[in-house]
Amino acid sequence: MLFSKQKIMSLVALLLANSLAWGQGMCEPEMVAGYNASSRIETECGWDMFVWGSFTYYQPIQENMSLGVVSDSSDPLDLVNGYEVDLSNKFKPGFKVGIGVNFPYDDWITRVEYTWFRGTEKVQKSLDPNNAQIALFPAWEVPNFLNPSYNFGSESWNLRMDLIDWDLARNFYVGKQLCFLYFIGLRYGLIRQNLDVDYINENPANFFIFPSTFIEQSSHSWGIGPRMGLSSNWRLCKNFRLYGNAELDLLFTQYDLRSKQTSQVAVANQYIVKRDDANYLRVHTELCLGLGWGSYFSNNRYHFDISADYSFQAFFDQNMFRTPVSAQAVGKSFLSNGNLYMNGLTVTARFDF
Repeated sequence: MLFSKQKIMSLVALLLANSLAWGQGMCEPEMVAGYNASSRIETECGWDMFVWGSFTYYQPIQENMSLGVVSDSSDPLDLVNGYEVDLSNKFKPGFKVGIGVNFPYDDWITRVEYTWFRGTEKVQKSLDPNNAQIALFPAWEVPNFLNPSYNFGSESWNLRMDLIDWDLARNFYVGKQLCFLYFIGLRYGLIRQNLDVDYINENPANFFIFPSTFIEQSSHSWGIGPRMGLSSNWRLCKNFRLYGNAELDLLFTQYDLRSKQTSQVAVANQYIVKRDDANYLRVHTELCLGLGWGSYFSNNRYHFDISADYSFQAFFDQNMFRTPVSAQAVGKSFLSNGNLYMNGLTVTARFDF
């Protein structure tokens, strides 16, 4: 009987030992080597650097930029019956240039990119000065109780944008043919906007009641703040890839604002408002989807890549033109700040060496 008990106790001890060993093995699973491994471009015997240049063709659109409302008062029951006159919002060329370095530590990457964009949008509206039933009601003139109207108006909006981005990034596999790139860094931006608006009356009957009015405004800003995002590469056949990028940045932004309105005949009827060092936090987002192709050459010493994508960007609350003055609510306009949108094509060539 004692021998049987010893055999039973030994068997129980063996089972417990095996169970413990199995449980410890389950607590320490092995990581699949392919996942989280670096997926960056690696050249042989090179400088571990890369450069790129992009041609951009973007359309700038900013909210609350209408010249005015053209109204037909032929029906006496209609106080206003018309349509808004907006800017044309045409596509404009620009460019980007950048340089990057591959670090040996944990396969990190650092990049610096400069973005240049310039654009001018114009619109004008001319009405029959002898037709008193059709008139242009101004959107930019300081409001007054006379409710002025005109038979000619023109608007010119100039946008200048310079952006410098620096980030620290890492490329890695999340699937057999899917790679991610996380990045975090800083953005410094300069956005300068200028606006010139003219409202003119050619009819002598209205000229002295509503004299021609000329408006000049400027909004110059600089901003700096954190920037982060995610890029994805879905590798296809023949070295092609489909990619998508998402980015977000939050900038401390300081504005210098100028607003001036003058009348052609009334010398004293002039409004000048200035506002310096207006500080805000501004958000910018960007999404894009594109197609690329890349390949090594010269025994893997170099790599060339070309890509094209369509992007959508939003610079929130960038229209500060209407902020400085309003006759009915001093220092504040009845319209909220408008967003600045950019959408368009980006074609990029990159060279690793």
